Amino acid sequence: MLLHLVLALTMLAPPNEAAADAAFNAGDYDSALELYLERAADPAAHRPDAYHGAHDSLLALHDKTRDPAYLCRARELALDLLTRGPFADAGERTSWEEIAAKDAARIEASGAACSARREPGPSAASEPPASAPTVAPEGPAPAPAPHDARPLRRPVARIVGGASLLGVGAGLVAGTGACFLGRARANAEIVALDQQIVAAMREPTEMELAAVGAADRRYVRLTSTAAVLGIAAGVSLITGVALLAAPPRARSRARARVRPGGLVYFF
Repeated sequence: MLLHLVLALTMLAPPNEAAADAAFNAGDYDSALELYLERAADPAAHRPDAYHGAHDSLLALHDKTRDPAYLCRARELALDLLTRGPFADAGERTSWEEIAAKDAARIEASGAACSARREPGPSAASEPPASAPTVAPEGPAPAPAPHDARPLRRPVARIVGGASLLGVGAGLVAGTGACFLGRARANAEIVALDQQIVAAMREPTEMELAAVGAADRRYVRLTSTAAVLGIAAGVSLITGVALLAAPPRARSRARARVRPGGLVYFF
């Protein structure tokens, strides 16, 4: 029932990836294929992401029906994307070249003879008009147009983590300063008592010796604490600056989708 509601809502607007993934994970690969292809037709969508889902749906349909025509259609999708793009970067294009090569190996292993006009089974109505497979052009891959590339950005988690570490580092620096201030006071107490005893030209009393001993122990304790806090502050500040200064990167397209036989992560 929930799946039917999701599919009904997607008729009002281009489907989002979550709706297509829901259909895929529910085992409704025909509906998932249709949703992914509709998503790929949306100008606001990144076509390789949607084609990943459509390609996975075709492979799942082949695993389910053993119809080799699904393998042919999957390879056509990969070759179509290699021809038309767009790709966010060269790494994404290389990934699709590997996918197309694996598709060719699957087709050869199955002994299928792919035809440009052959359409697989019951989902033919959900597919765009079939076109003859085209091979990727030889030579270096063309650089993607500026509007094809995803904007580079720093992950929010990295920004929050870096800012938090800087805040912690600032607090540790303040703690280190407080330790040095307390150490200076302890040293001042020892010096003051020593000057009083020397000026009076007498031996120190038991109370004065106890006070000097307490101040000396406080001096040693604050010295050790300042060293620990100083090291921790340095590590925290350096790490925080490194996180914030690290160059931004393209948004990861990693996602999880259920495949027959287990959970698979796709990039």
